[in-house]
Amino acid sequence: SVDLLAADTPLGEGRGLSGLVRSATMSFASPPSGPLAGELGGHVIVLEGTAKKGGEARAFRAEVDAADLLDASGRLQIEGCPFKEVDLQSDGRVTLSVQVAAWFAEVELELVPPGPASKLADVPRAELVRSIKGADRYRFAFSPK
Repeated sequence: SVDLLAADTPLGEGRGLSGLVRSATMSFASPPSGPLAGELGGHVIVLEGTAKKGGEARAFRAEVDAADLLDASGRLQIEGCPFKEVDLQSDGRVTLSVQVAAWFAEVELELVPPGPASKLADVPRAELVRSIKGADRYRFAFSPK
């Protein structure tokens, strides 16, 4: 589990392959683990915020479950995420950037009821889930040690 608003959050060590890389796969874990697993309450993603337009503000909470993000093969992953092209031949650091603002690009937040934090209604929630599944929302880059 990771707070996407925190800067430079390490995700741990992994093993990779050598060769030319242009894309990667983003995977989610279910059930959640790590330091924020309790706050996720069993959900894969929890987003809370306030949508503002003009003088109006609407608080919301969106909970996304593993079943919402399964690919056509039943896996909890997103394939084809852009990886800044590199010929991997040595150890280094892979950086993942998540375009959270882009998750909301097609979401009609004006459908969120005004007042205290509301769960996203079905229409904006479906738009959000569809956007989260977009491979271009996740970008990978490599830097050598």
